[in-house]
Amino acid sequence: MPLSAASVYPRTDQPLPTWVAVGGSPESVVRAARQKMMLMLAIIGGGPVRFKPFVDLFRQANEQLG
Repeated sequence: MPLSAASVYPRTDQPLPTWVAVGGSPESVVRAARQKMMLMLAIIGGGPVRFKPFVDLFRQANEQLG
């Protein structure tokens, strides 16, 4: 769930960007899209190409969810 009621001090001039870190669960990718959050993939092992399906899923979920 996004931090909607959290306060940050000292105050910033602009909102702080936040991401949801995902380690390889398709459900987590869709949840990030549903919450209108940016996605960060936690690539611990293997090549980045292995995670392309998660990026594709994130984009597809964003399109479907509006």
